[in-house]
Amino acid sequence: MKAEIMDLKPYLPQLSVAERDRRWSATRERMAAKGLDCLVVWGNTISQGLGMTNVRYLTQVGSWHGGVALFPLAGEVTLFSAPRHMSLPYNGYLAAQDWIQDIRPFSMKAIVEEIKARGFERGRIGVVSYGNVVAGNNLTYHDYLALQAGLPQAAFTDESEMVEELRRTKSPEEIAMLEKSGAIARKVVDTMIQTAAPGVRENELYAAMIRTQLVEGAEPNIFILMSSGPLGTNGDLKRRLLHGNDQPLCPSQRPLERGDLVICEFHVSYGGYLSAVEFTVAVGKPPQELRDLHAAAVECLQAAVEKCCPGTTVHQLAAAMRAPVARRGLDYIELGFHNHGLSSADFPTIVYKPGWGRMAGDGMPDFALEEHMVLGTNIDIYNPHWRGDVGVMLGDTLHVTSSGGRRLVGIPLELPVKN
Repeated sequence: MKAEIMDLKPYLPQLSVAERDRRWSATRERMAAKGLDCLVVWGNTISQGLGMTNVRYLTQVGSWHGGVALFPLAGEVTLFSAPRHMSLPYNGYLAAQDWIQDIRPFSMKAIVEEIKARGFERGRIGVVSYGNVVAGNNLTYHDYLALQAGLPQAAFTDESEMVEELRRTKSPEEIAMLEKSGAIARKVVDTMIQTAAPGVRENELYAAMIRTQLVEGAEPNIFILMSSGPLGTNGDLKRRLLHGNDQPLCPSQRPLERGDLVICEFHVSYGGYLSAVEFTVAVGKPPQELRDLHAAAVECLQAAVEKCCPGTTVHQLAAAMRAPVARRGLDYIELGFHNHGLSSADFPTIVYKPGWGRMAGDGMPDFALEEHMVLGTNIDIYNPHWRGDVGVMLGDTLHVTSSGGRRLVGIPLELPVKN
């Protein structure tokens, strides 16, 4: 790095150059086996910024301006990111990491020209895009057409799965990032409990949770799916208290009232690594039916902790988590897990009921968990014999170890009641 560039690395989470070399070596080993000359790795802000997952995995740059990385079998990695005005006097990410030094303004023309300059005009080029079971694919139609038109003699293959497989299990440095993310997430839960009270507006509660993330060193990650409303009978009013709402539907300016329920799902991003939480707070004394639901949700989470060890298959884990609900005659809208790290809802993901598509794991082989995978859990359950529009949300982030799932957030297992 040039001496005149202000060094931001001491103030931002960092992964080591050794970690970079581990990833690059593993990626290039697979590229060589497939006869690939380079990868073109697509990144953008699809799905709350998750579209940068693969670019960030290989460059440590997660810019919300997006970016496309040219990753050769040998030689320097180049990132094309952001408009030109964000690159003057230099791109800020040159000061924020030490993995790559060649960051240029984004344009498809520049990407094509660099591929030609490297001698890959007639080569085998792997295209790496990002998508998960919730979001669509981030490779845009017009950009791909431009790549094909600019390199008509190149052979393109889809290598997205190759990079996703590399991300599936976590290194010690990645686990450390997720531990820090989880510790911040626990403080956000504590803030939610402390702040929720009669008279506090939903947006004030939301803002307090975001503030805790930022002051504790997490990235601005505006992903809190929240819903609140009254538990008591109110004529034929149907509530939406089975899962949190997304933005901009939440947060509203509605003040919380005694007798309300607040449910939410949120992520904390530390160095790009996401911890996942689902949580429920009762404002005022809740009915016994709600307490019973919460107790069942805790049983589901404890079953996941017990089963989250290497060799357990994904379908065994899903069955174990759902057994407490089945025994009690309850129901769910989401009940399961999804792979976590730089992204969310990667393979393997099973949260929906069988027959509900990819998020149900329909057609998924009975994949066995591997040590150092990390899973977010989703426990969104309700009692159809009591209320079909009110439930509880509970979930933690689990590190797969030989002794079972290690809870990286450590959410409280008692239902918080704020009077």
